[in-house]
Order: sequence, then C-alpha cells, then structure tokens
Amino acid sequence: MSARDKVREHWASLGTAGKRVGRTTAPRPAGGPAGSPSASPAAPTYTPFKLVHSAVFDGPGSSPNCPTFSLETILASPNLTEIWLFSFGFQTDLFMPLVKDHVQVHIVGQLNTIQSDVPLHHFQNLSVHKVDIGARYGCHHAKIIFAFYKNGHMQMHLPSFNLAREEINLVQQVAWSSPVLYERVGTVPATESGLFYHELIQFLKSYPDYCALSPLIASLARYKWHVLDHQNCQFVYSTPSNGGLQQLKKCLQRSSSSINAHDDESSSYPNLFVQVSSMGNPFRKNRDLLQDVFIPYLYTDWFEHDDFDKKLKSPNYTSPFLAHSTILWPTTNEMNRCMTQGLSAGWFFYNKSHQTASKVLPCLRKHPPLRPNASQSQANRHMVPSHTKYYIQYTDENSIHCPDWLLLTSHNLSQAAWGPTPLRKPMNYECGVLYTSTLGPHRVNLALHSAFESANPRPTPKPNNQSHPTVNIITPYPLKLDRYSSTDTPHTTTMA
Repeated sequence: MSARDKVREHWASLGTAGKRVGRTTAPRPAGGPAGSPSASPAAPTYTPFKLVHSAVFDGPGSSPNCPTFSLETILASPNLTEIWLFSFGFQTDLFMPLVKDHVQVHIVGQLNTIQSDVPLHHFQNLSVHKVDIGARYGCHHAKIIFAFYKNGHMQMHLPSFNLAREEINLVQQVAWSSPVLYERVGTVPATESGLFYHELIQFLKSYPDYCALSPLIASLARYKWHVLDHQNCQFVYSTPSNGGLQQLKKCLQRSSSSINAHDDESSSYPNLFVQVSSMGNPFRKNRDLLQDVFIPYLYTDWFEHDDFDKKLKSPNYTSPFLAHSTILWPTTNEMNRCMTQGLSAGWFFYNKSHQTASKVLPCLRKHPPLRPNASQSQANRHMVPSHTKYYIQYTDENSIHCPDWLLLTSHNLSQAAWGPTPLRKPMNYECGVLYTSTLGPHRVNLALHSAFESANPRPTPKPNNQSHPTVNIITPYPLKLDRYSSTDTPHTTTMA
C-alpha cells in the first residue's frame, strides 16, 4: 500500500467541519446534555480569546478594534481573594503591587525564573511552589491564572505571555479566559465533571508532591467545569511524566466525524497552520519535527507499529507530508522594520538546519503589506512578531476562517514541548486549550478572524450549522499571508 493510500485509510478527520458526519465512535462527554443544543435562532456566541493590551502598541487611548485583555484588571480587582500564577518567568514588581494585601498569591514555577528586588519572604501574602526540572533542556513553560473571588466564583485564564513587562508590551500576545465558573451544589462524582476538568486535574497531579498543589486541586473540584465541554473545549498539556503528542491525539480522537477517501490528491492531506515562537528542529540529523513526526503521528497509525522508530532512523524514510503545512515565522526584514525592531527579537529561536531546509522553507509565510485604512494601533503592531502558539487545521485556503480545530497553547514546535517522538515523554510543563468543531454529539461553529479585521467579524456558518453555538477566535496577525520571496530569510536568534 502506498504512503498516500495509507494516509487516506488512516486519517480520521479530527474535528473536521463541513464533511459528512460518520458513525460516532467517541463516548459522550460526561456532564453534558444528550445531544447538541436544540435548534434556536439565538444560538449562543462565545468570545474566550482577547488580544493582550500593550502600552507600547495601544497606549491609553488607542484600540486595535477588538476587546483586549489586561492583567491589571484581574490582579487589582477588589473582589479577588486568592490567585494562582503558573509561568516560566515572574517579575514580582509587576504583579505584587497590584494585588490587595488580603489576597493570597501563589506562584508556580522554577526558582531561577523569579525576579524580585526584595527577598520573597518580605511578601506576607506570597507562597512560592517551586518546580525542579530534571532534564537539561526542559523548563516549566506552562502559563495559567486561577482567580478566586469573594462571591465564590472562579475564572481561569491562559495568557500567551510570561509574567514580565517586556513580554506583555514588546511582542504580540493573546489570552484565553474561561467563562465565570460557579460552585456546585452538593457532591458530584468526578466522572461527571467533564473532559476539560479531567485533563486539567491530570496535568496538576503530574506535578511532584513537594509542589503542594493539593489545595488548588481541592478548590477546583468545587466548580462546574462541564460548561467548557459544551463549547467543545479541551485542555491539552505536557509534563515530564505525561501528555505531549499522545494526549493531543487522544483529545482530537474524541471528535466523532470521519472523512471519505477522495481521488483528488489535495483532499488526502490535512491543511495545518502553525505559528510558534521557537522551532527546535531538526530532532534528528535530517528529520523535521513537524513534517516527519507531528503530522504523521496525528493523521496515521504509523507510530503504533513496533518498527516505526527504526523506520525513522532509516536513510530511506521520506515523509509524504510536505505541501499542506503553513508556518508563520518572522523574516529578518520584518524584525528590523517593525515598530519595536530588535527589542522583539529575543523571544524567537529557530534552530536552523541545512538538512531540513527543503522541508521547512516552502512552508514559511510572512505578513502582507499594511492596509491603507489601518488604525494607529494596527500600524504600530504591523510585522511585530507574535509570542502566541497556534496550531490550526482547516479544509482548504477558503475555509481557514471556519477551521476544523484550533489549539492555542504554550507548546513551541520542539522536542522538549511535545516529546522527541510519541514513544518518549516531553521534558517541559506546557498547556493549552483545544477547540474542535465536533466533540461527541456536540457541534460548534469555530469562527476564526484577525484582530486586524473590523470589530467583531463573524464568518457566516453553513446553513445546516446556524443553530449551533459559535466560538469566536482571534489571532494578532492577518490570516492572509504572503509566501517568502527568494530574498527573505527567517529570523534566527540561535544557529545550529
């Protein structure tokens, strides 16, 4: 059987919208209704993603034409009672002056990533939950905020930034926020708490006991998490003992759609858009992590065979996944010409290799020219690289605004984040949120648009999908991108 035939046979469409719905194979998510929401002209619309406000790009008086996320709004709330901050970096003078004295602050991360002008014990309301990383190239890269309030409500946020002023203001960032979560009435079995909650708790339980996260886990158990399942939202993570590509594939397989094999070549392969701030390839001498591991693992069963690791080492191995991947990556010219210029360069690492250039360079894309009617905020942000990490599957170039699934995460395209292969564990702590157009019996419309578009644009759902809820998702960059020209070079902070 040829490689293309294998792809057609094994590619179970993971959340594919607009295709014929096949037999449901995934179990119904616990805690949800028995089917999709009843048909209604007023199907709910959710907007969990916001552009992060930057004092440099936006200032106090300008707006990028969409709602923005402000860390200060959360930390300075007079109703806040307790907050847990997971991050790769902490500047205590960024967040501690904002919180009231009665607010208990917990920070979870590596001790060598905490910057403080005063000894940490000077903060009477601060608890540090240190995380030790055994792997040489591993790190605690997960970014989460759990905010608890006086009225018993709670909200969870996943920002793409670490807790440092430079990251918030000098590069483009996005934050995801859960709905306001309410406490349960009575005791509910863990099996009825929902898929999102289950994966989140598995992630938190992967931390060593000395991190002392049990009070947080106990607090989270009080809340109604199943509302996120109704939005087809799942929690994706990596830890040194669990998660990674295996967990992502498991989450995607919960989708109940299937795809037919088609005769035309283009329909045999997924279209995958990737935007990250670090690419740590090659993972082996001439193997690219995206083309040779990430995509084949998600869309085939090749890694389920005992000999696949040997196959990867073979000089005769060639991945058929090349033509349908897009990677947004800053060019050297963009980095030099954007508003912040070299000040934004330090976050973007490309472990460039001549052996994998033929696989990576054809996928690279850059920003288009600035629109003539752009606002001042948009002009300031033009070509500024994004610290976000998006993985998006769509059917074709005309359907990227209505993707099949979308992942916003802290995972860069690296072995440390995802694992060298699905047969080995990751080295980092990472996390993100995955939205699929299908999840068991549930259907949602995923509406993807750029913050550079007009306020609140909504792609029109297909006629048979108008009764389904809509989840609005934004990117901090245009979605129509340009190919690299022959003179463009990808920005590379480090060379291999």
